[in-house]
Amino acid sequence: MRMSGVLAATFLLQSCSYSYGVLATVVDGRLAFISADDAYSCIANVNVSAVGATRAVASPGDDQGLVVKGGAFWWTRAPVIDCTMQFPVIYGTIAQDVPQLVAAKPLRMNVVYSVNTEGEGAYGHGCFRITAARRIQDLSDEHCYRL
Repeated sequence: MRMSGVLAATFLLQSCSYSYGVLATVVDGRLAFISADDAYSCIANVNVSAVGATRAVASPGDDQGLVVKGGAFWWTRAPVIDCTMQFPVIYGTIAQDVPQLVAAKPLRMNVVYSVNTEGEGAYGHGCFRITAARRIQDLSDEHCYRL
């Protein structure tokens, strides 16, 4: 009986997910995303969506619903939640065999964007904008949820 309790506890610990912050930054002149706490070095999926009423124009092949209703500017969906992309993840750059549900769109200045990542047992989230001076400004989560 005691052994089954240990197994159950082990299963629960292994199935727990971890949440971490994602920061927007510039790497070699390009927009990139990194883990805020360096706990995870890789992810399987990433999505960037406008917060509020701003919408991108859907391209052929894009998931129309994600763009029109969800405000997606870039969205990937790996077939397996595995280590397919390494941090830093460059905006619009994907690993081989990772489909894009929404191809990367040009981002606009002063629009608030949320970024979400997914990996093995972990989820990342962040909020940023590109200022009029063309600088990346990471924002608190309140910016992503109050608009």
